Amino acid sequence: MTSKYVQLDESRRTPSRYYARMCSLSDFRAKHAFSYIEATIGMVILGLGIVTGLSLYASYARGTTIEIEEAIAKQLCSELMEEIMSKNFESGAYASGSFGRAVSELVRADFDDVDDYDGWLEKPIQDVYGNDITDPVYEGYARAVVVTNVDIDNLTTVAMDGSTAAKLIKVVVSKNQKVRAVLACHRTRYQRN
Repeated sequence: MTSKYVQLDESRRTPSRYYARMCSLSDFRAKHAFSYIEATIGMVILGLGIVTGLSLYASYARGTTIEIEEAIAKQLCSELMEEIMSKNFESGAYASGSFGRAVSELVRADFDDVDDYDGWLEKPIQDVYGNDITDPVYEGYARAVVVTNVDIDNLTTVAMDGSTAAKLIKVVVSKNQKVRAVLACHRTRYQRN
């Protein structure tokens, strides 16, 4: 006689080996298996770990990008500052005390003294002759220059435009309207012997 649930070995009247194996396997699964709640909690924890890892990586990538932009901006600042500092303190062609560009000075190649750079804004970055530099590395960068007369006794005190013995030159480089580098120098008048 056989039951629907229990197959008996007629000769021994004991459950078959197959049934015994199935019972022990299902008992094992019931005792050692994951429930849906445990699996869901594990997935949530794993998801939070992935989101945290990605946000840390994004922060690192942004920081690296900013460092690269600042390095390029510093190079652009120092390049323009060197050019400015190589010019005369004042133009010899104009009366002492004149400040700013002459009408004929349209590109940097025409600038002959430090204060000609006052108010200079360049976007996109240009060479000394006014040609745009098309290198994609410099895309989005802009340079601005401010030159002010300062008191020789106190280099932080701004003086009226005209002839003073010292000038403050400030070059600002920005990338996508965010300042990435600022370089300031003083230039003083000196007499050659």
